[in-house]
Order: sequence, then C-alpha cells, then structure tokens
Amino acid sequence: MKNKIIQQKRASLFVLLLTLTGMTNTLAQEFTVDKLKYSIIDNGSDVELIGFVDNNKVEGNLYIPNKISWNGKEYHVTQISFSAFRQVRYLSGE
Repeated sequence: MKNKIIQQKRASLFVLLLTLTGMTNTLAQEFTVDKLKYSIIDNGSDVELIGFVDNNKVEGNLYIPNKISWNGKEYHVTQISFSAFRQVRYLSGE
C-alpha cells in the first residue's frame, strides 16, 4: 500500500512538472524579426516588443511595425516593454 501511494505521488509530481514546463515555454517564447526582439503574449496572436538584438549597434530610424510574421504566423505588435530601450544610449523621437 505504501509503495502504491509513493508511486502515485511521483506520477502526480511528474505530470505537474511537465505541465509547468509546457506553460513556461509557451508564455516565454521569444524571437527576433529585423533586429527587434519580441515575446508572444498570453493570447498567442499578439506580441510585445522587448528590445533590440544588439543594443550597442542601434543606429538610424526605428520603425516598429503593427504586424510581423514569424515561423509562418502573423502577430500583432500591441505592446512595448517598459525596459525595451533601457540599454540604448541615445534615443530621441519626432
């Protein structure tokens, strides 16, 4: 009886770990398009701009599109992370 309870607890723990691993992979999926880094938002069809690929080599004008395509899917850019530009030395707007 005791062994059966231990096996059930191990199985439950295993299922919980698999579930949590899947959730973190889905929620934290990040990718790069045109030197900008994005993170998929919970709903799966929107993304948040989270920064540049290399903050030290940012020059010229920055265009943030309202839609991007990645991995065969189209996403709407709906948010810009508060810290997206924190490493950029000089940033000005028009």
